[in-house]
Amino acid sequence: IWCLANDTQLHVNKSVDATIRSVVVGGLQTGVQYRVEVAAGTSAGLGVRSKPQLIILGNPHPLQTWGQMK
Repeated sequence: IWCLANDTQLHVNKSVDATIRSVVVGGLQTGVQYRVEVAAGTSAGLGVRSKPQLIILGNPHPLQTWGQMK
């Protein structure tokens, strides 16, 4: 899981085991726009990243909410 901000110091990356079906990603900053992408990794390597989803924590009118992601 990649949470990418305009400032590389604010990037947050997280890896999880294949059995995990949901995850809480900590360390994200309020008011920062993040581009969130996910991909699966196997012994063959990293798969194709998902379409980026934009989120802003603490914004009363978020660009994207998790329930709208496809």
